[in-house]
Amino acid sequence: MLKQFMVSFIAIFGGFWTIIEAIGFFFEDSWAKSIKTWNNGVGFWILLVVSGTLAFLSLRVREKILEGKEAGEIPKTLVVRSRPERLYKALGKDPTKVKKVRDPTNVVEHKPEVVTDVEPDSSIIQRAFDEVGRRVLLKSLDKASKSDLAYALREDWDIVHFDCVVGPKGQLFLEDGEVHPQALRELLAGKNISLLVLMDCDSLKVAATANSAGVTTLLAVTGSLPVLAAEKFCYGLYRGIARNRTLAEAFSDAKALASVELARSWESTLFVLDGDASIKF
Repeated sequence: MLKQFMVSFIAIFGGFWTIIEAIGFFFEDSWAKSIKTWNNGVGFWILLVVSGTLAFLSLRVREKILEGKEAGEIPKTLVVRSRPERLYKALGKDPTKVKKVRDPTNVVEHKPEVVTDVEPDSSIIQRAFDEVGRRVLLKSLDKASKSDLAYALREDWDIVHFDCVVGPKGQLFLEDGEVHPQALRELLAGKNISLLVLMDCDSLKVAATANSAGVTTLLAVTGSLPVLAAEKFCYGLYRGIARNRTLAEAFSDAKALASVELARSWESTLFVLDGDASIKF
């Protein structure tokens, strides 16, 4: 900052000084001589102050321009949602009102939390960006199949957000079957994904797959994840991202919002951020 200020100051002061000296050198009338005399007296100090002020203002303008460019970038976000009805049939529950399942291989024992009016994660993300007044390029795959996911991942995405059931072996349950870790690794590899979000119980099981696929940062969950906590965490995370905060800062904000719900009876729930937490979008 100081170096940039000095460079700007010297350039501005030098420009003023050169112009005034040139006037005195090339023009011999009394007006030009008086300007040169003024420049060698009190004018010197006035030039110092004016040059310093202009140098400071130019730095502030430059910072604002850079901030505007950075904040003006539009994050490309893919949201993949799949809560297959077959996982809930044994419970006789409406899958649109049941969001989180601890263990999809044994849904009868691990009954999911039932909450009415569940807001899709894609809607929460859009709302967070809209409230901040920032654009986001958001694509949502609802009731996603394996072919839907494969086709969508042909594009480049900054953030890929899974609102899917994660199995005990780290597989994803989509509408038409499971995506096993090896298949998921192949889908994610070489895509330059900056952030992979998995909003489901025990979704940290996907960490090894994400790391081997070259995902920069993974956000996942250990333990059970209640619906209301998931929604608040999602909102806090993407609101922070929309405000151009680092992932570490956005993650901290999201945990604070979700902590109210988690404090009630979900002590085993833990959000995990693994990777580069200094990223901004």
